[in-house]
Amino acid sequence: MYAVYHGPDGIKEIASTIHNHTKVLAENLKALQYNVANTSYFDTITIHTDKAIVQKLKPKVKNRH
Repeated sequence: MYAVYHGPDGIKEIASTIHNHTKVLAENLKALQYNVANTSYFDTITIHTDKAIVQKLKPKVKNRH
């Protein structure tokens, strides 16, 4: 029903927006020296990092939900 409601053009616009947000995130992470593993993606990226950075970010992410 989602696709019926939005129609082909609406779905393309939603997909484009999602991809563009992901692209901006990947570019900014790279600028901050994070290792973005994906060379192509749509809405999901993989970031390779060390355990110390993960431990540092966990409390910040946990508090956002």
